[in-house]
Amino acid sequence: MNIKNFSVVTIVAAVLVSTTTVFVGTFAVADFLSTKNEEQTQLRTDLENDTEQLASGLTLPVWNFDLPQIMKIIESQMLEKNISDIVVRAGDQVYSMGRNAQWKAIITDGTLSGNDLLSEGREITIGGVKIGSVKIYMSRQFIEQALKRTIWNRAIAIILLDIILVLSLYLLLWGIVLNPLRKIKQYTLALNFENGNNQTLQNYHFHGELENVRHSIYTMVSLVESHYKEYLKLSRAVEHGPASVVITNRDGDIEYVNQKFCDLTGYSKEEAQGKNPKILNSGHHDKKFYEELWNTILAGNNWSGEMLNKKKNGDLFWEAALISPLINSKGEIINFVAVKDDISEKKNMVSALIKAKEKAESVNKLKDAFIANMSHEIRTPLNGILGMASLIRDIFPGKINKEDEELFNGIEGSSKRIIRTVDMILNYSRIQVGEFSTFRKNINISSICVNLVKEYSVPAKLKSLELTFINYRTDIEILADEYSVTMAISNIIDNAVKFTKHGSIFVILHKKDNGDIILDIKDTGIGISEEYLSNIFEPYHQEQMGYGRTYEGIGLALSLVKKVLALDNAIISVESKKGEGTTFSINFGKELLTEEKMIEKDKIIISPSLKEKTEPRIVLIVEDDTLNQLTTKKFIESKYSPIITDSSEDALRIVKENKVDIILMDISIRGKLNGLELTKILKSTKEYSHIPILAVTAHALEEDRQNALEAGCDSFLTKPFSRASLLEMISVLLQQNDNKYYGGVK
Repeated sequence: MNIKNFSVVTIVAAVLVSTTTVFVGTFAVADFLSTKNEEQTQLRTDLENDTEQLASGLTLPVWNFDLPQIMKIIESQMLEKNISDIVVRAGDQVYSMGRNAQWKAIITDGTLSGNDLLSEGREITIGGVKIGSVKIYMSRQFIEQALKRTIWNRAIAIILLDIILVLSLYLLLWGIVLNPLRKIKQYTLALNFENGNNQTLQNYHFHGELENVRHSIYTMVSLVESHYKEYLKLSRAVEHGPASVVITNRDGDIEYVNQKFCDLTGYSKEEAQGKNPKILNSGHHDKKFYEELWNTILAGNNWSGEMLNKKKNGDLFWEAALISPLINSKGEIINFVAVKDDISEKKNMVSALIKAKEKAESVNKLKDAFIANMSHEIRTPLNGILGMASLIRDIFPGKINKEDEELFNGIEGSSKRIIRTVDMILNYSRIQVGEFSTFRKNINISSICVNLVKEYSVPAKLKSLELTFINYRTDIEILADEYSVTMAISNIIDNAVKFTKHGSIFVILHKKDNGDIILDIKDTGIGISEEYLSNIFEPYHQEQMGYGRTYEGIGLALSLVKKVLALDNAIISVESKKGEGTTFSINFGKELLTEEKMIEKDKIIISPSLKEKTEPRIVLIVEDDTLNQLTTKKFIESKYSPIITDSSEDALRIVKENKVDIILMDISIRGKLNGLELTKILKSTKEYSHIPILAVTAHALEEDRQNALEAGCDSFLTKPFSRASLLEMISVLLQQNDNKYYGGVK
């Protein structure tokens, strides 16, 4: 039987009994040898004493030849002692008695023989005279029997002692060693790291070294359990994780694959183990790709990249792989671990997104081109219409009566209405798609209000309305986009003029106690009903809808106002009462600079020594639209000498051949270069960089303005424009240029 089948307790008990038995046996043998010698010595001593006593007791019977008394004494002696024969001599007579079956004394001839007899004799004397003798014979058989009885008695005692000792030791060992060992054995057999039922041994406490053993085992088990739980987490994470995991030996032969690998590739674990990952090779990657991979990981470094692999059924799929070497304590690479994600769907999505992006960019370019063209194609002819109408009024000032004057006002009003409507639609569409660009900078809100009140004063006067700007804070600057803020205020003032039949309109700029800059636009117009106020900033909503509405418009103005102001972190609110008027309030937040730190405006410095030029200034008009060429020429020819061209090549030639004082540059022109590209070339050339360039264009968005200024244009004027605004802009730019280049001011 294999020793493994025995329990620890059985083995310990067997060893204990065996050890005790050997010890007792050795003691018994030694005791037997010692007892035998002692018994023999004692028997000899007893035999001598018995012989001496018997000789003394037979003195008188032998003297008297009293045979019955002699026999009686001998028989008594034989019954009491282990004596086999007694021989007595009385004179010439010999009396002998031996043991028979009945233990009776018999008369013999006194002759005894035998090698196994032990004898002792004494003379019987009276007064020093020998009268006889006595000799006692004892058989060695009797001696051996006596020895056996003695030895057996001692052996039984020793065995009992042995049993008691074994039981005592066993019980002692059971309590101190065997039972603790049994509990430790049961504990180890019941260990289950997966279920975590491993705390039993903590409740026991032993003595001595076993307590140290228990504590060491418990500590070891706790440590193993902790590591096992971590291992279990990792193994489950690897086996059931979303990533494909492959472990190979140093030669690249697969030792382990997880379930994700099997699900993805179609290979079972049995099919994959022992194979090389080449079974997934799709042939897409060249030899150099795999050489770089192996050189990297054999050098002990991680490799990451994307692979196009092949499944068992031949289908191709993309994987993003990270391959890492496993290094032992000696610094040797023993395995490689590959963690791979299926990115086929992601690849397809990326490809689709790239195509969609390219398509969207193409559509976006078309949209941008459409918006730009819309603005350009509407503003350009309107500029010609307004310009021609203005020229007619100037040419025939005394021949136009009041009734005909209304016709010109109608042309101007209708044109501006078209421009305002187009601007609102285009700007609103750009805001909706998140492409409304803002350029925040320090702007003077006071100046914007002054210019807008001035602009709307004419339509206000036509309706006999008082339009007044009240400024409680001079030269207030905020950080905002000038175009969007101007557009918002303009729309509100336009609505105020439109919806006010009589009374006044006040534009009030002030500061609240908390430092916020507030612009109130208050009118005494028709007001807004309480029911409509909640929808006032919704697009395409008007209080009066349908064929019977009283006022024109598409319902985008206030919605656009709120959205563009939000881009500048400004908040608009409204208060109104039907029939009494409306107040729109714009909160621009805190003022950008204190009055002490305000940046002073540029001043036009005129040098006293500067001589006024008597010859007319040359103005180069770079414009591709014939009607606008004619309109611009008519606007300026009374004060300046215009030269007109529609292409970039001719413009460069004219600049080289003439002393041009200022250029009116349209952005969209003919030739190899557009207006902005031509401007960059001129401003980068030392010979022509001093010439001021005014961008005069129908591209009216704020980003168009920024692009023009970044290209080098000195200022920006959008179509349609009035004769007065064009002449004023030309005059300012020429004066600034004269001061800079001719008056000594740098």
